[in-house]
Amino acid sequence: MTGDWTPTYPDRDPGVREAPFFRPPGYPYLLATAYRLGGLRYAAPRIIQIILGIVGCLLAALFARRWYGAGVGLVAAVLMSTYWVLIYFEGELHAPALLIVLLWAMVSFVARWTERMRFGSAVAAGILLGLAALVRPNVLALAPAILVWAAWIARRHRLGRCYVWAGAGLLAGMAATIAPVTVRNYAVSGDFVLISSNGGINFFIGNNADATGQVADRIRGLGRFGNCF
Repeated sequence: MTGDWTPTYPDRDPGVREAPFFRPPGYPYLLATAYRLGGLRYAAPRIIQIILGIVGCLLAALFARRWYGAGVGLVAAVLMSTYWVLIYFEGELHAPALLIVLLWAMVSFVARWTERMRFGSAVAAGILLGLAALVRPNVLALAPAILVWAAWIARRHRLGRCYVWAGAGLLAGMAATIAPVTVRNYAVSGDFVLISSNGGINFFIGNNADATGQVADRIRGLGRFGNCF
C-alpha cells in the first residue's frame, strides 16, 4: 500500500523486484492510483470501486437497451444494482468491480465492431480486452471466440477485407496493452511470463491428489504458501 517493499519480521523477502508478477497487476495498479489520489485511507479504493459499480450498471443497461429494448435495459440495470455479490465485492479489496466495467466496455465495442466492421471499434475492443486480461488473464480465451464470431458475421455481410484489418486491429490493441507487463517480467527475471505466473500453481492446488476443492495454503511436497505480500 505504501510502496515500501521491506518485509516485516519474520517474513522473508519474496523478491518482488526480481520476479515476474505472481498475480495479475491490473488491480494493484488501481489500488496504487487510489492511494496516490486519496492517501492511505480505508475508504479511498472503496469509493472508486463503488463508482465503478455504478458505471458497470450503466454500461449493462445501455448495452441491453441498444440491442433488446428499453424494458430489458431497465431490468439489466435493476439486476446489476441489486445483486448482493457485486455490492459485497465493491467494499472489498478485490478486482470484480474493475473487471466487470472493462468487460462490459469491451463487449460494447465488440458489438459496434461486428455491426459495421469498423477498425477503430476493433482496436478499442482489443485495448479493453488487454486491460481486462491484466486483471484476469484467462479472459484472453475470449479473443479466439470473438474473432470466430466476427468472421461469421463478416462472411454473412461480405465484409471479409474489412474483417481482416479490423481483426488485426483487435489483436494489435490487445498486444500493445499487455506488452509492457510482459517486457517488465522478462526484464526483471529473464523468463517469458505473459502477465502473471500464478496460473500453474492455481491449477495444481485445484487438481493435486490432496485437493479438497477449497483454498489451500499448504500442499504436501511444496510446503506453505503465502508471505507478507
